Parts: sequence; C-alpha cells; structure tokens
Amino acid sequence: PVPVVVKESESSTPGGATGGTFMDHAGGALGTAATVLLFTIFMLLRQQELRNRIMRLAGFRHLTVTTRAMDEVGDKVSRYLLMQGMVNGIYGILLALGFYFIGLPYVVLWGVLAALFRFIPYVGPWIAAILPAALSLAVFDGWMQPLLVIGLITSLELFTNMILEPILYGQSTGVSDFALLVAIAFWTWLWGPIGLVMATPLTVCIVVLCKHVPSLESVEILMGDKPEMKPYMIFFQRLVAQDELEAEEFIASELKEKDTVTVVDETIMPAIALARREARGGRLTPAEQKRINESADSVLERVRASREKELNKEAGKARAKEKKKEAADEAAGIEPEPESAPQPLGPLILGRALQEGGDDSALRILDRLLPDTVNFEALSSHRLSAEFLKEISERNPRAVLLSATPPDSHDNAKANVKRLRARFPELRILVGRWGVPEDVVNAEPLLEAGADAVFHRLADASKALSQLGFATPALVPALDSTRDTSAAGKAPVVHGL
Repeated sequence: PVPVVVKESESSTPGGATGGTFMDHAGGALGTAATVLLFTIFMLLRQQELRNRIMRLAGFRHLTVTTRAMDEVGDKVSRYLLMQGMVNGIYGILLALGFYFIGLPYVVLWGVLAALFRFIPYVGPWIAAILPAALSLAVFDGWMQPLLVIGLITSLELFTNMILEPILYGQSTGVSDFALLVAIAFWTWLWGPIGLVMATPLTVCIVVLCKHVPSLESVEILMGDKPEMKPYMIFFQRLVAQDELEAEEFIASELKEKDTVTVVDETIMPAIALARREARGGRLTPAEQKRINESADSVLERVRASREKELNKEAGKARAKEKKKEAADEAAGIEPEPESAPQPLGPLILGRALQEGGDDSALRILDRLLPDTVNFEALSSHRLSAEFLKEISERNPRAVLLSATPPDSHDNAKANVKRLRARFPELRILVGRWGVPEDVVNAEPLLEAGADAVFHRLADASKALSQLGFATPALVPALDSTRDTSAAGKAPVVHGL
C-alpha cells in the first residue's frame, strides 16, 4: 500500500513560498535602490576627488578630450534632470488642481505620484494615469467625472509633450528615441525598476564617452541623435535606387529649410561628384552615372518649376496689390512713377565643361541660378580645345569659367588654365571645383597657373559672374587683385570674391 501523508499548504502560511517570493522581490528592489542611493550620495560628496582620479587615469595625452567629455556629460545630465524636474513639477501641480475641481479625493497624493512616476521613461506616465482613473471609476456614480479625469490626463500629456517639453528642454540629451528604448530595456533587465529610472542618465554618459573615443565612434553613430547620413548621401542613395520620387521629396524638404543655392551646393553637387567618384572606382557603370546626372537635373527642374509656380502666385498677388494702389492713386490725382528702363544684357561669359557628366550638369545648374541680365553661355564637354580657343578669339568674352568636378580633373583644369593664360593674357579665367569641401580644395596650383579665382560653391561663382555680367564696365570688380602673389611668391587659396 502507498502511504498517504497529509501536509498543510505552504502557500497559506505567512512564511510560505508565495509570501517568501514576494518578500524576496521587494527586498531585492529595495536593496538595489538603497545601494544606488548610497553610491549617489558618496559620489556627490567626493565628486572633485573622483574627477581628479579619472583625469589621472586618462593620462596627460587625453586630458583635453577627457575634460570635454566630462563637462558635456555633466551639462547634459544636469540639464536633463533639471528640466525633467521642472516639467514633472508643473505637470503634478496642474493635475492636482484639475482633480481638485473635479472632486477626486487625495489630490495632493496623485499630484506627487504623477510627478515622481514621470521620471520613469515611457512607463511612468501610464502608471500615473491608471491609478487615479481607476479610483474615479470606484468613487463616482456616473460616467461624467471619470471621463473628465481621463480627459484631463490626456490633455495634460499632450500639453506637456508638445508644448512644455520642447520649450524647456531646448536641446536634446543626444540619444535617439529608439536607442533610448533599447537602453531602457537593457537597464531594466539588469537592475529592475531602478534601472528603469537610471536608464536615461546612464545612456547619455555612455553615448558622450563613445563620442570622444575614436575607437567607439560606432556606438555613438548607432545611439546618438545626429543624422545617420549627410544630405548629399541620402540624395545619392535615392538616385542609385532609381527612386526619383523620394529624391524629389527629399530635395523639396531641404528647400523648406534652406535656399536653392545652398541645397545645390550642399546636396546636389556633392551627390554628382560622388557619382563620378564611384564611376571612376568601377562601382558605377557609365550608363548608371549618366542616369544619375540626368535624374539629378530632372529632380532639380521639377522642384524649380514647382517653386516658380509659387513665386508666380506671389508675384500675381503683388501685381494685383500694385494695380489696386495705382487705381487709388489715380483716383486721388497722384501721377504714377515712370517705369525704369530694362537693364541691358551684359558682356558675354563662356563656361566650358572639361569632362562629360558632372561638369555639364554644374554649368546647367549655374545657368539657372544666374539672373537674366547675365549673358552666360555654357559650352558642352564635346567641344575640342582648339574649337574652344577659336570661339574665344572670335567672340571675345569678358570671362571664362572652367567646370572641373572631381575626381581626376585637377591636372586637366591646370593644363587648360595655362593654355588660356598663354593665349589670352587679359582674359579673366575662373575655375569651379564643385562638390569639394572647402578645406580640401587645392586652389594654389590653379592660381599659380594663371586662374583669377577658384570656387568650390556655385553660390560664390554665381555671385562673381553676376558682378562680371554688369553692362557698365565701371562696376566690374578687379578679380586680378585676388591673385596677390607678393607674400612668399605664392597665391592664396581663393574660394570666392
């Protein structure tokens, strides 16, 4: 026979398994909280000593980087905690006042709990909202007061997230939203509820330290709030993927924040230069490079057409307003001012593309940026050098602009500048090195070869050509003065005028 033994259930006893498990979890959480609080107090009391020890540990070679990193960590974390405390305090006061007028009991308790729970990212506002909403359902008979409580919480959340936090925070913590969510999950798994509270300051410290350590830059790229790619890279990637619609939308969004010339210089021309560089490296076929250049031109043309429509609408409104003013002046007996004579077309300026692709696109874009009074003519890259020299002799232009988009265009541009300077000593020769950062432009050899100015931005070239295109000779700037070779026998790097 099997013996049967009757035992009392352990779960029903105060010291049973269930009670013991709950007490274990509560005791662990309280112990972690006490440890973190104790460490925080001692670190605050010994902050100068700890700072000096960290400086000594980093060494003299990394003293500047360590100082900047610690200052940035302290500034961002202090600002975050201060602004978070202000936002949560305002939220708690407004919530308590709203609950008081609704008639919910224990309004001070709910205000304090709401302010404290909002220090916990993502989860805290939900906990602060559920407790008073559940209490309103229990203490009120009808549905009016509970709906008012829920509406008040929702309104305050929207007001805090959309108005109060952007005004008070101003600058972000430097961590992206997705990275912060992942960090919260990690610190919560590691430390429990205390990790949930400490997730944001700890993540900010890690991201800032990785920002100042070159070998850990990948962590800062993954978790930081900086743009993942530069604008011209995003535009180039969309063109490579043959997604002209998204590329056009991206350029349109850029134009909302920047002017047209800046978008061309910082987004479109670097993308064209990058396409040329990729083709030189064998990663793009000539057909793909041509398609990218044509796509960039068509995207710019469509965006330009849409903007011209908007400008025409504004011009139509301005003309209607002017006509109304003229009618009012005529009724009052005021004579209209005589219209100014149209400005005559200026002297000829020739532009030559040294190579097919990016150089042709740059000249076409530059032609669109110039005012109508500038007599600018862009010549194709298919023209031979002899034909180009013959055309200069016959048409006698005031200036010549050589479009030399990198890579592999510097030597070609230098040779053309020398040939032009030897044949036409009085001709103004300009060179455009489009899509190259300002600190990378090697303009000195071109200036020594005889160039009057070297540009890396279409904005600078457009300004210079607009001044050269004046019909009145007295207004033509002296470009030769920019080539001052008196200092050590070398010409300075000229990017604009």
